[in-house]
Amino acid sequence: MKIGILGCGNMGATLGKFWAEAGHEVWFASGLPEKAAALALENQCGHGTYPEVVEQCPVLLYSLRGVEPQQLCSGWSGKTVIDCNQPDLPLGFEFKPRETSLAQQLAEAIPLCQVVKAFCLHPVELFHHGADTLRSWGVQTFFCGDSPDDKDKVRLLAQDLGLLPFDCGPLSRAYLLEAQADFWRLFQLHQGQQLVSQFQLVGYPEPVHFTRKPGRY
Repeated sequence: MKIGILGCGNMGATLGKFWAEAGHEVWFASGLPEKAAALALENQCGHGTYPEVVEQCPVLLYSLRGVEPQQLCSGWSGKTVIDCNQPDLPLGFEFKPRETSLAQQLAEAIPLCQVVKAFCLHPVELFHHGADTLRSWGVQTFFCGDSPDDKDKVRLLAQDLGLLPFDCGPLSRAYLLEAQADFWRLFQLHQGQQLVSQFQLVGYPEPVHFTRKPGRY
C-alpha cells in the first residue's frame, strides 16, 4: 500500500517505520518539514507537505491532535483515513465522558472519506518489540469503521505490525475503543504499572452444568 503518515510524533514515526519495513510505500508529512525529511531518509521513504502526501496516498494515518483536516488541505475525497488519536491527558488523569468520539468528529470533518478507528489501544513502546515478537505473544488490536473494504486494509496493516486484528463493527463504536485506551493510559501512566497490552480473547467451551439466563450478561 501507499501510506501517508500525517504527523511525525511517536506514533506516526513508529508505525511509518514498521510499515516501511513490511514493504509498504510510506510518505511522511509534518508541520516541521525537516522532521519528515529526516524520517524519510532514515527509513528510505518519501516525504512532502500535507497537501502533497494527502493527494498521492490512498491510505492515510491521521496522528495529528487538535488540527482540523480541512486546515491542512482539501484533497481528502476517497481516502482511507486511519484515526489513531486519543485526546491529551487531562489534569490529574480525571477523564470525562465525551458526547462523541474523536473518530466520528474526524469523519464529520471529511465526509467524502472512510475513517477507521485503529491503533489507539497500545503504547508506542510495544511496537518497538517488533512484529515477530508481538505475533509470538498473540497481541490483539481492535478497530471499527463503516466500510468493509477500508477495514480490510487496516486489518492487513495490523497483521504487518504483528497484531491480531478484531473488527468491532461500525464507527459509532469508536468511543468504546477510545474509552478503553484511556483506561490503559490511566493504568500505565498514572498508577505506575508495568507496560501492559491488550488481553487475549480466547475461545473456551461452555461449562457443562451452566446455562446463561436470557437477557443477562
